[in-house]
Formats: sequence, C-alpha cells, structure tokens
Amino acid sequence: MDRPKYHFAMTGRSFSVLLQHFPELVPKVGRNDCCTMKATLRCFEVFLPFCQIMVRGTIFARFSPEQKTQLVEKYIDLEYITGMVGDGANDCGALKAAHAGISLSEAEASVASPFTSSRNTIECVPTVIKEGRCALVTSFGIFKYMALYSMVQFVAVLILYEKRTILADMHFLYLDMVITTIVAVLMGYTKPYDRLVSHRPHGSLMAPSMIVSIFSQMIIVVGFQTMAIHFLQHQSWYSPISLYDGPEDEREKVVNWEATLLFLVAAFQDLILAFVFSKGPPYRKRIYTNVVFLAAILVLAFLTGTLLLYSPGKWLEDLMKVVHNPEDSHLSFRLAILGLMAANLFAAVAVEELIVDRVWFKRVLKTIRRKKHSKSAFKMVRRQLDKEIQFPPVGRTTYAKDADDAASSVVAVDAKGGPDSTNL
Repeated sequence: MDRPKYHFAMTGRSFSVLLQHFPELVPKVGRNDCCTMKATLRCFEVFLPFCQIMVRGTIFARFSPEQKTQLVEKYIDLEYITGMVGDGANDCGALKAAHAGISLSEAEASVASPFTSSRNTIECVPTVIKEGRCALVTSFGIFKYMALYSMVQFVAVLILYEKRTILADMHFLYLDMVITTIVAVLMGYTKPYDRLVSHRPHGSLMAPSMIVSIFSQMIIVVGFQTMAIHFLQHQSWYSPISLYDGPEDEREKVVNWEATLLFLVAAFQDLILAFVFSKGPPYRKRIYTNVVFLAAILVLAFLTGTLLLYSPGKWLEDLMKVVHNPEDSHLSFRLAILGLMAANLFAAVAVEELIVDRVWFKRVLKTIRRKKHSKSAFKMVRRQLDKEIQFPPVGRTTYAKDADDAASSVVAVDAKGGPDSTNL
C-alpha cells in the first residue's frame, strides 16, 4: 500500500525539547564505537524515532548557533555527506562541523569555512558539487595512470631482463620526465561538466569498477608488449642478442632491437593510458576542451612515431639509444608495430567505454557481491520508515519518561496541513 509522503518542519525550540527531555531517542554512539547505527539494526532501532525525524526533516528554522552545530553533527552521525551555507558569525560552528562549508561573506564565517562565495546567494552550491566531483574523478584518473605507468615500465624491464638487456638511461628519462610529468600535470586542467547529474562518482579506490579497470588495462599492457616482442622474434632478419664478454660490448646491451622496440611501445602505452583515463561527461568536460593536454599528447605521439618510423638523425639516434639503419629500415615491420599500438588504443578505450562505465556492468558487480541494500545509516532508516505504519504519530501526544518534566516536555504532532504536510 502506498503511503502518503510527509515532511517535518522543526524550530529550534522543538529541537531543544527533543535533546533535553527525550534523550533516549537521540543517538549518542560515535561512528568509531563498537555499536554504531550502521553496525546493526537492533542497536539503531532504539534511536529510530529521532532518526526518522532527521531523515524526513525538510525545514529547520530559528536555530541558535549551538543548535545548528548539533543539527549538522546529527546528520553526520546518520552518515549523510553534509553541507552548510552561512553568512554570519553564528554559523561558524556549523560551517566547521559540516563536510563542506560555504561562507556567503568575507567576514567571520569565511575563516571557519573552506569555501567562500563572492555572491551572497546559494547558487554557488551546485558549482561546489560539480568542482568536487570533477576533482575526485581527476584524482582517481591520475592515480590509475600512475599505477599503470609503473606497470608499463615494470613489464618492459622484465621482458628485457629475460633477453639479457635493459632500457637505456635516456629511455627512462624520456618516459619519466618528458611523457609522465607533462601528462600528469596537464590531466587535471579539464574543467567540470556543465550539468549536475543525480548519481555521484565512486568515492573509494577499492571500488570493484576501479579494480576491474586497473587489472583489465594491466592485462592489455602485458598482452601487447608480449605480442610486440614475439612479432620481432619472428622476423627473418632478427638476430638474438649474444652473450657479452667484456665492457666493450656495453653499448650493445642497450642499443638493440629489443630495447628500442619496448621503449617505443612503452611510450605509446603511456600516452594511451593518459588519454583513456582522462574521462569526460558526466563529471568532466570532454578531452578536447583541455586544449593544452590534448596538444601535449599529440606532440608526444608525433615525436614517438617519428622515432619509430623515420631516421631522426645520427646524433638523435645516439642520444636516444635507438636502432635505425637507413639501408635496411624494415619499414613494414615498423608500420606493423604502429598498427599494433592503434589496436592497443582501441582495446583500452573499449574496455573503459563499453564495460567499466556501463550500467549493466555495475549491476553484474552488484549481483556478484550480493549487495541487496546500502548499509548507510540514513538509507537503513528510510527502509525502516517504509515498513512503519504508526509513524508519524499524527494526533497523538508524547510525554517524557520523567513525570516531573511531563508538564513542560510535550511533543505534539499535528496534521492540519493535510496528509502530505506534517508539522512538528
């Protein structure tokens, strides 16, 4: 049976009556205690009436500064992400207690709040939410990029160790200082999306979609590096590296086809990962709006492609420690490697766009985890409210347990506003 919707409007006086004369209804456990509201329904059912009022509370008016702080703290105890907007010194406590406090003035309130609006209106709230979501998605994207960038070099070094060779120092400098530094810095310049969507991004690095994204991209990195080295070994002109007898062979340890190939493949994979993890809507604008970042990727891809396909000159070849013989350039092999990197780009984009970010994939993960309901305290209260038939107690009067306070501590619930409007 569908129940009518109701909302509570509470004044500061009513709130003080609940806190002073009905303490048995007010949660006093902390989030780190052994018996939190989230831990078990039996524990938090003791405080259910007060929690129901907080969850259904819509208007809180004429609150004192201390009551504003208490109200924010109660919502935090219910595991809400709480925001507070204030414009005076009497809002400082609540602004400091909230997760996100926004001051509408540059006076005392601006000292206690992390955000200050230049306009004296609440239109800044959606802007703060969009900026926060954009910053969160960007941080997770950079984290995934740095984790996979390290894995790219790790796999390349392992393969080359098995071939009795190693990347040259200039290879590491190009990958670390030129590509990674530029890309990681410019990736965060993408601005938030214009529209504010109803669902929020993942707030945990251990979210299943995050783990699946990292491991799937890791498999792609390992797979394409392995395919590239096997493709090299099956060329008719390929000559494996011989054992080294002395320091005179030191140059051959790093200037060979194996090191050159995996260096160029790793450089392309770093750029591919930066492109893939710089996601756009619904939390950030599309990648082409970050002109500097996109230009940097294109320029670095052009430089890496030049090292792969053409002879950049004797001095640059010696500097970058790459193999290139103009008399026998093996252009078909180089073009095949370029095509292999294009397939790597397609696979990485397909995994993120067609699997990780899709709703059906999130539903599959939810089914595998057997997660039927959220364990957040306020959502548990909402589910309990759907089962409550006697709440709210319209037309009834509740007295405090102490008989001495019965005359002065009365809470009455009236429904004069109709079934859709309940006032406390």
